Amino acid sequence: MAKPSIGRVVRYVLTVQDVVEMNEWCGAYLNNYSEGDEVTAVVVRVFDQTAPVLCNIKCHLDGSVPDFWRTSRQEGTVPGTWKWPQRD
Repeated sequence: MAKPSIGRVVRYVLTVQDVVEMNEWCGAYLNNYSEGDEVTAVVVRVFDQTAPVLCNIKCHLDGSVPDFWRTSRQEGTVPGTWKWPQRD
């Protein structure tokens, strides 16, 4: 099983609250997002490697917007978690 480390690319699943915050911060400069949408993110900090492993991530959004940070997020598939990119 892969372990997260600084600099690794992951996918973050947006929550309703994420979408609300993004629209407040970025408004017209942001393309439309909804709960459950996935965005590319980079791991910037990894906390204790015991389960669940928590990471701080920097999300990359589509549009000319500032960085969108999420802190203390764990791996998963539900909104508010990150997951490894699918390999094709």
